[in-house]
Amino acid sequence: MYNISMVNYQFKISGMSCANCQKHVEKALNNVNGIESAVVNLVTEIANVKASDTISKSELIDSAVEAVSDAGYKASLLDNPSSDPKKN
Repeated sequence: MYNISMVNYQFKISGMSCANCQKHVEKALNNVNGIESAVVNLVTEIANVKASDTISKSELIDSAVEAVSDAGYKASLLDNPSSDPKKN
């Protein structure tokens, strides 16, 4: 069994107006290769994404932004990823 480290990303999500929008964005992000989990907060418009470190940062960010865009919303990376195990 392989020990894969996880990296945390936060994205600012624009264009959501209801709980269905939130679920739509979560579903889009959770379908991105390398993303293990995505939780979107409608009020703060922040998506917390936990991803495998086996995917490059640029590839993951591009794929996540594209998935959110394809779902009809806008995403942008908020901060640098964290791989601190205490935060995973």
